[in-house]
Amino acid sequence: MYHAIRMTMRNVATVLVAGGVLIGAVGGGSAVAQEASKTVIGLLDVAQINRDSKAAKSLRAEFEKQRQTYQAEIAKQEQSLRKTDQELKSQQASLSPEDFQKKREELQAQSDKLRESVQARKSQLEKALQAGDKQIREALIKIVGELAKEKGVTLVLNEALIIWSSGSAVDLTPEALSRLDTKMPKISLPK
Repeated sequence: MYHAIRMTMRNVATVLVAGGVLIGAVGGGSAVAQEASKTVIGLLDVAQINRDSKAAKSLRAEFEKQRQTYQAEIAKQEQSLRKTDQELKSQQASLSPEDFQKKREELQAQSDKLRESVQARKSQLEKALQAGDKQIREALIKIVGELAKEKGVTLVLNEALIIWSSGSAVDLTPEALSRLDTKMPKISLPK
C-alpha cells in the first residue's frame, strides 16, 4: 500500500510540475514560460489500452483458461480427499485408535500438501500475468515514445491523472492502441 501511495504522490507531483510549467507559460515572458510554451502535451488512456488491446485481451483469456484448468484439477484432488475422509470415517470402528490416528494424520498431510500446491500455482499464475503485463507495458512505452517523437509531443500524461485542462492536448490513445495491436496482436501467458 505504501508503494501505491508513493506512486500516486509521484504522479501527482508530475502533474503539479507540468501544471506549474504551464501556469508559468501563461504568467509572463520568463525563460521558464518561453520553454513551457514549447511544451506539447500528449494524453494516453492507459486504462482503455489495458482493457481493449488485443494483447491484453489474449493475456486475460489465457490467464482465465489456465485458472479454470487449475480449478478443475484442484476440485478433483479435493473430491479425492473428501472420499478418502469418508472412507476413513466408515473404517473408524474397525481400526485401532492408533491406526485411525495415523491414517487421519496422513490425510491431513495430503490436505496440507494440496493447500501448498494451490498457493504455489496461484502465485505462479499471478507472476505469469504480471510478466505478461510487463511485456505489454514495455511495448506500449516504446510505441508511445515513437508516436510522441513523430507528433512533436514533449510530455505524455496518463489521461486518468488529468483533473482539469484548459488547453489542447494530442490524444495518442487511438494510434497507440492500433500500433500495439499490430505489433503484439497476441501474447501468451509466460511460463
